[in-house]
Amino acid sequence: MANAATPMLRIGIVTVWRWICRQDNYGSLLQAWALQQALLRMGHAPEVLRLATDEEERYRETHASAWRYALRARCSLSRKRRRKYRVLALRAAHPRGFMAFARERLRLSAWNLSEGFGPERWKDYDAALAGSDQIWLDLTPEHFLASPGTPARRVAYAVSRPWQRDAEAFERAFRAWAPGLTALGIREREGVALCAALGRQGTHVADPVLLLEADRWRELMAAAPRSAVAYFSEAFPAALRRTLGARCARKGMRAAWVGMQGAEADIPAAFAAWPTPQEWVGLLAAADEIVTNSFHGLCFAILFERPFAVICPPDAARQMSLLRRLGLEAHRTEAAEEVEGILEREVDWRAVRAKLAAFREESLRFLREVLGDDEGGRR
Repeated sequence: MANAATPMLRIGIVTVWRWICRQDNYGSLLQAWALQQALLRMGHAPEVLRLATDEEERYRETHASAWRYALRARCSLSRKRRRKYRVLALRAAHPRGFMAFARERLRLSAWNLSEGFGPERWKDYDAALAGSDQIWLDLTPEHFLASPGTPARRVAYAVSRPWQRDAEAFERAFRAWAPGLTALGIREREGVALCAALGRQGTHVADPVLLLEADRWRELMAAAPRSAVAYFSEAFPAALRRTLGARCARKGMRAAWVGMQGAEADIPAAFAAWPTPQEWVGLLAAADEIVTNSFHGLCFAILFERPFAVICPPDAARQMSLLRRLGLEAHRTEAAEEVEGILEREVDWRAVRAKLAAFREESLRFLREVLGDDEGGRR
C-alpha cells in the first residue's frame, strides 16, 4: 500500500481500449483489469484512458443484428467474407458482456476521443503507464507516452508486439519516442533483446494477469461446470477438433470450446461455449484440461495448474518466452497427434509455482520502484 515513502499517484493507463471495444478478447480485457488491481493494491489511483471514439465504443451495439449478418454470410460469394459475416452473426447472437464488464469493473476516464485528447487531459494524472497486450502494434506517440502534456513519470509495463513485424517502422518509432520513458518493462525476452539492440535496456516483466494470484482470480470468476476446454484465436484447425472431440467422447468429458477473433466460425454448435469474462475465468479454473493457441489461455492454465497443451510454432515469442521462463517448453506443439501425449504429462506444479512467484515478485518490484520514487528513476 502507499505510504509516506510511496505516495499515492493518479495514474493514467494507455492500453488497448479501442481493441477492447471491438473484439471479444478475454485476455486483452482481463489484463487491463489485472493491471489496475495490482496498482490499487499498491495504493495508487489508476484509470484507463478511453482512447476510442463514441462510434468505436458503441461498436457492439451497432453490430448486434445476427439475422442481417447471417443473411450476408449466405449471400456472399467470397469465402473470406462469408466467414467474416458468420463470425459477426455468431457474436451478435451470443453476446458475452465484454463492455458491461469493462464499464462495471474498470476505472475509466470520464472522457473519450470524441471529446478530444489534448495536453489538458493529462493534468489529472501524476504518472502515465502504457501496457500491456500488444500495445505497440499501434506505433503512435500516445502508445509510447510521448503525446504533449504527458506527465514526466512515464512507465511502459509489459509492452508487447510482434517484434519482427514492420521492423523499420518500429525502429523509427522507438528511437523517436522511447527515450522519454522513465522505465521500460517488456513482456517478451525477444522484445528485451530488440530494444537493447536499439539502445535502450528494458526489464523482462510478467503479463498483468500473472501479477494476481489464482485465489484473486477465483474471487472474480463465476462458477462453471468441469469441462475439457479449448480456447482458440483466429482459427481452430479441423485436425485438432477431431482429436479433441474423439478424446472427450472416449474419456466421457464435457467439451467447452471457446473462440475469439474468427475462431468462433470453426466450432460446432454442440461444443460451443459463449462465456462472459467472469464465466470464462471460472471455466478455466474448473477445466479438466486446456488446449489453446492463446497467450492468455496459457497464462490461466498455468495460474490454475490445469493439464494443458499450447498450440504454437517454436518462434511464437509470446508463448515461448513464458514457457521458457517457467520450464514448460515440453507443453508446446504444432501437431494435433501430439496433443494427447502432452496432456497426459505430469507437471511439477510446485516448481512452476515457485518460479511464477519469483517472476511475479520481480515484476511487482519493478512497478513499486518506478512508481514509488518521487524522482522517477530511469530503468
